[in-house]
Amino acid sequence: MFPRKSELPSLAAARDPSLSFDPHNTGFAHWKELAPELHYNDPNFQKEFLKKLDALSSGSEASHCLHPTNLEELKRRMREEGYFQISEEMLGLATFGMSSLVPTVLARSVVQLRQSGWDPTYLNMYDEAWAILAVVSRIMFKVTGNRPNMDMLSWLVDPNQNAKGFSPHRDRQPPFPSRTFYGAAHEGIKGEVPHESSESVAEENVVIDNGGQPHYSTCWIPFTDACPDNSCLYVIPAHHDPGYWAGDTNEDKSPLEVALPNKEDYQHIKCLPAPRGSAIMFSHRIIHWGSAGRKGYHTPRIAFSCAFSADGFEPPYFARTHLPFPPSTLRQSLCAGQMIVYSDRYQFSAPVLKGYYDHFRLSLSEFHQDYRAKVVNEYATVVKNQALVNSTEKSAASLKRARTEDTPSHPSADVEEEEDDDALDDALDAMLQARMDGIDDLPDDFDDEGLGFSADDGEGDQMAIDEEEEDELDEEEMENAWRKEMPANAEYSFL
Repeated sequence: MFPRKSELPSLAAARDPSLSFDPHNTGFAHWKELAPELHYNDPNFQKEFLKKLDALSSGSEASHCLHPTNLEELKRRMREEGYFQISEEMLGLATFGMSSLVPTVLARSVVQLRQSGWDPTYLNMYDEAWAILAVVSRIMFKVTGNRPNMDMLSWLVDPNQNAKGFSPHRDRQPPFPSRTFYGAAHEGIKGEVPHESSESVAEENVVIDNGGQPHYSTCWIPFTDACPDNSCLYVIPAHHDPGYWAGDTNEDKSPLEVALPNKEDYQHIKCLPAPRGSAIMFSHRIIHWGSAGRKGYHTPRIAFSCAFSADGFEPPYFARTHLPFPPSTLRQSLCAGQMIVYSDRYQFSAPVLKGYYDHFRLSLSEFHQDYRAKVVNEYATVVKNQALVNSTEKSAASLKRARTEDTPSHPSADVEEEEDDDALDDALDAMLQARMDGIDDLPDDFDDEGLGFSADDGEGDQMAIDEEEEDELDEEEMENAWRKEMPANAEYSFL
């Protein structure tokens, strides 16, 4: 009976990730202790999985999704509606007969990670997350021609903690949306079906008929039954959304208002309840969101998502030669990078952000420069904005003390100020290093937002300061005075 209750560890004992982050606990024993039912860089698991994947892909037990009749229907729905759903049976995780790929085991492991202070996205540390990516990759490539780009995330939405999914948004906002779909069907795309095997089995050279398919697509898999009571997905189908192909050009109305101009149009909204182990796949242009759940509901919504793209639209975060099972250090760096890129979902302290950035840097050279720029940009921006907020709060507190009595500052305030300064130093160093590495897509100037000066790339990585103050400000002052210039969020465009 749907929806079903999932037996999970208590969430009441879960620690706030921003308080529990420990960059030192990252070894094999640590990860195995956190999620003992999963596999952490386990050669035996990897070998068994790849063997079964090869057998299922080439034999009569191949995924039902890839049957020609089903495949054409999935293509049609993605092309015309911008999304489709497939059942647990069609996705086929159960056909591997591997206990750790059972949705309830994955959900339980996500809760265990959260209890220990790690975000659910750290599921990417385990082989199971990459095994799921390998399974989905074959389906997504056959439907759209897109390949995995390593934008992988996991979510735990507990309505009893007032959590809810993202508000209405499109995943990407390119300047010319109509150009982010493959051309006429007869053009297609020629390439190799992703073969997630490190044993170099001969890959199949095929022509994919992907006319009209998006250049970017996402697969969303719930590990617990997703329903309105615990936040399932809602979408506005492409053919009811004027901005889906044409772009959001109306300056007076939001894309949501354009798609829903009157009360009758609200009937086009599709609620997508999804049993655990099933999947919803959708394009970068569809307006979608997660509902707010019902307080008192017995099971949180736990889900995993992975994205796929055409390389010309968005290159993979790191080379696909690392697939199907990337080395553990690269996984850790990816998780940390994702925490920074999606930091608007959290309230990380400066030390936690610095810890994530240190982890990201462990594999810095392995990441594509576009992803490096995205992470560095977001890290610098968040740290800068935190410093501005802290500076304002400290000024207000100082003014209040001056109006009352000479109350000495608390020692913890000095510690926090030192932590903020360290994080600012690291953020500036990260930006300067990124520019030396040839990453150009970074904020050009950081000038006065109540802190006093600007930094400008100019003809080099020199700080541009008001000429009258140039000789008066030392390096430390220069590094700690940035202007608030929040770039458009590259991941989500909220409506």
